[in-house]
Amino acid sequence: MTTPHVALRERLLVSLRHVVNRSEEIFLDIGRTFPSLMSEMRRSLDNSASLVAGISGDSQAKTGGTTRNESVEDIIEDTQSDISVAGDRFQSMHAADTELFHELDANIEKLTQLETRIEAIREDSIEMELVSLNAMTVALKSGTAGRAFSHITDELKHISMLTIQRTEEVTRHGENLLETFTTFRTTLSEAGSFHEDLFGEFRERLHESFSRFSDGVTHTVSALNSIRSLSEQVKAPLALIMQEVQVQDLIKQSIDHVVISLNELEDISDTESEDQKLDELAFLRAIPDLCDGVLDDVQQKLTHSISVFRENIEHAETSMNAAEQKRKQFIRQGLDHASEQNRSLQGLFDESSQMVEKLIADLDRSLELKENLNKRSRDLLEELHQLEESFHTFDVVVSRFRSVDIASRIEVAKQVVLQQMSSTVEEMTQLTHKIEKDVDDSLSFTKQFIKQTGSIIHRFQDLSAAEAPFVRSFQSDIRASYQRLNDAKTHIESSISGFSLFTESFFDEFQAAVGQLGELEELAREINSVRDQLREVRDKAEAQMAPMLESRGLSEWKLENQRLRSIIDRFTIFTHKKVAGELGGFDVEVGTESGEFTLF
Repeated sequence: MTTPHVALRERLLVSLRHVVNRSEEIFLDIGRTFPSLMSEMRRSLDNSASLVAGISGDSQAKTGGTTRNESVEDIIEDTQSDISVAGDRFQSMHAADTELFHELDANIEKLTQLETRIEAIREDSIEMELVSLNAMTVALKSGTAGRAFSHITDELKHISMLTIQRTEEVTRHGENLLETFTTFRTTLSEAGSFHEDLFGEFRERLHESFSRFSDGVTHTVSALNSIRSLSEQVKAPLALIMQEVQVQDLIKQSIDHVVISLNELEDISDTESEDQKLDELAFLRAIPDLCDGVLDDVQQKLTHSISVFRENIEHAETSMNAAEQKRKQFIRQGLDHASEQNRSLQGLFDESSQMVEKLIADLDRSLELKENLNKRSRDLLEELHQLEESFHTFDVVVSRFRSVDIASRIEVAKQVVLQQMSSTVEEMTQLTHKIEKDVDDSLSFTKQFIKQTGSIIHRFQDLSAAEAPFVRSFQSDIRASYQRLNDAKTHIESSISGFSLFTESFFDEFQAAVGQLGELEELAREINSVRDQLREVRDKAEAQMAPMLESRGLSEWKLENQRLRSIIDRFTIFTHKKVAGELGGFDVEVGTESGEFTLF
């Protein structure tokens, strides 16, 4: 028949085995869950780190033929380099244009000298016309002898008038040429000013625009890193939970000590002597105290573990929630607050693209101005050649002046009556030589002017011809850089919209770990119930001992300690041995402290 103490012992052993088995299962579950949780956390952090690195440009190109997305820093660095090289080239071209402009401007000033020469021819022609009128008057007064000379003077008058007409035509050509030059100079000056502003500022304009966009990306990366730093704070509490899992071995050993002790519980037989009964009751009273001390240690360890778990899970949840809240807020506002001035990344990109489009339009305008200048320069060369041709028309006039001069000399020599015309004829000869010289000088000057001006214009045209493909190539490069920047922006937008700190698996694993706390608390209450029942055993043993001790006039019954010694010899934790020694009134050997293992 099962006795009361044996039945109680079996119930308590069932409870304790349940505590051991279930706590072991829970701690093993936590032991399995949290390494997985730590792994998921590292994977989550690696993913977010990879995302940030991809945006900031710190990530390395992947192998296997797959390359990473270009970073904004890469694109801007390449573009800044292109801009710097192009800026130097533009400045060089502008300097060459300016030099040619000054040469051409100085050459244009020489046109005033041509005007003076043309005016001299005209004045000589007018004077020749007056001379011819005077000579005609003398010839008419000479009657029949002067008739031939009057024909000569009439021809001279006609040639003089023709020369005046030619000079007026040349003057008009010169005026038209000067007007063309003035227009060309104005156009050239406007183009020069435009290019000076363009080439002087575009480098700074582009640098500033791209730099602002780069700063926006840097601000975005800084915000992402700030969020990641919050998620990093989850690691510390998870690590502490991992450390606390090891306490399960101590809990199991401690409960094993209780089981060893409980197995010594036996029912007291009525056939035993009173001394034997007192020995058994004393032992029965000591065992609950021994077990209670051990279970108190177990309960403290379990309670401490629960506290550590709960506290660190709360810390982890706080860090996770703070990081998640900041992440969601960032995703909501990320592209709209990409700079310290709350400028959106899209706005910064649009600003950069507008600067690029403005530059491209300005470069188109530059090419249009150059093409217009080339057209005007071709017109200018055409008018210069027309002016040269107009001077060649003087060749016939000068030849006729020489013929008239010879004829007048012959006629004066033949007719005595015309001897008084000698001074007039000499004057005609001098004017003829002067007109011839002025025409030759003007023609020579014009040819030299055309040669110098033509050389300058041809060099200008050559520079423009070389500049056009470079400008087109630079425009193409800038557009390509802009497209690369747009691709990078799209990548950033996509990355930010999918930015996460923890994987779904992490959250699932974490919630599973949190669910274990309730069961651990239930086990702690079950241990407390065992302790209560053991205290009842002790109280009943004391109640049974009291009348027997009183009948003998004793207040205490000394426990025979050999039985306790046999129990503690099987204990593996020194503090538990010490408790048993104190109960039995004997010393135990020095051993390891609680929480350490003994060798047995």
